[in-house]
Amino acid sequence: MKQFLFPDKPDNEGLIRLGGKDYHYLVDVLRLSPGERFPAVLPSGEEVLAEVVSTEKGEIVCDCGGLDKLDHRLSPRWSSLSRPLPLPEAFPQLYLLQALPQGQKMDLIVRQAAECGASGIIPLLTSRSSKMPGSAKVERWERIIREARQQSGSDIATKLFAPCSIEEAIKLCHERSDSISIIFHPLAQKYIIDYTISMTNSINIAIGPESGWTEAEFDVFCQAGFNPCLLGHTILRTETAALFAQATVLSVWKKIQ
Repeated sequence: MKQFLFPDKPDNEGLIRLGGKDYHYLVDVLRLSPGERFPAVLPSGEEVLAEVVSTEKGEIVCDCGGLDKLDHRLSPRWSSLSRPLPLPEAFPQLYLLQALPQGQKMDLIVRQAAECGASGIIPLLTSRSSKMPGSAKVERWERIIREARQQSGSDIATKLFAPCSIEEAIKLCHERSDSISIIFHPLAQKYIIDYTISMTNSINIAIGPESGWTEAEFDVFCQAGFNPCLLGHTILRTETAALFAQATVLSVWKKIQ
């Protein structure tokens, strides 16, 4: 764990009380004990050293009040951890428009997107994608994002949007006027390097389901200003394409700076 993301803010005394899965993770998995300090992030985004006050009766109490910000005095097991380099001011916001895949594949896609530092994940309902997920599955994806950020140390608060149609997703993308939008398709004639992505602060990338986009869906994206792009000379699984696309876009963006 690089950091722990507190789900709630401290009370008036600077204390946070956690039970359930958070208790299990901190006490049973990480074996935290009273007096130990660990790196944490508050809901406000502030980094702090949290100190364990007690771990009794299925509840862990952490003190986040009056402690120094995260820079030193960590317990031995975390003292050697280096903090990630701060993001450059111009680092782009990356939004993944992902057609809902079958089975548990979306779990992996969500986890990897959060680890890559995606600003947002927009699950898409398409004619060839999985059906509308229930609230339990959406809550699971929220939990996966939190776990991924804790493990990777990402300081980007990845936002999970509600599953929506292609038209609704495009509308969300158009709310960011300075963004460039890319749809990956095996019949495209250009690669990501052929587009000028260095002049934007926001990049939208659309990944289709296992069976691909329908011709009508692809036309809707193109008419809305999405640029068709090839990922490579092979056909990738949707979960592979999602990760490869993010890595490619960020690598090209960084290279041309």
